[in-house]
Amino acid sequence: MELITQTEFAKMVGVSQPYIAKLIRKGVFIDCIKDKKLIKECALKAYYNSKKRKSIEDYSRLSPLQKVQVKKDEWAAKLNELHYRVQTGEFKDKEEIDKRAENVLVAFRNKMLALPTKAAPVLVGMNDEEKIKAIIINYIDEALSELERLKELSD
Repeated sequence: MELITQTEFAKMVGVSQPYIAKLIRKGVFIDCIKDKKLIKECALKAYYNSKKRKSIEDYSRLSPLQKVQVKKDEWAAKLNELHYRVQTGEFKDKEEIDKRAENVLVAFRNKMLALPTKAAPVLVGMNDEEKIKAIIINYIDEALSELERLKELSD
């Protein structure tokens, strides 16, 4: 997190320091001030977001080098935000999620494949269709409950 003065920021974006002070009073940089300085990435994003709302022409007046710097800083801010979310646990690793899902699905598949073997001895010789349906539904509910339990364990 790089802190810069209002004057440095004004030079960076090609405006005067009093104009930056005016934007601060308007609340454009409300979340971008620390120790009376601007947080560079946040301020750039806030500045260009406020400008985008005002007009796209302001951005087009920047030199190509300034545009590259703005894009670089915007992407750096996005990357920092992503790293923060990963560190706080808001985002999980894709491979970890895939492995957990695979474990749950394999366990469920095994339960469902075992169903005929488990139900056959109980159902053999039964003629009452309603009782057969009730027993099969009971076994399916049992497999689904197991799936729910596995899902809770993987969280």
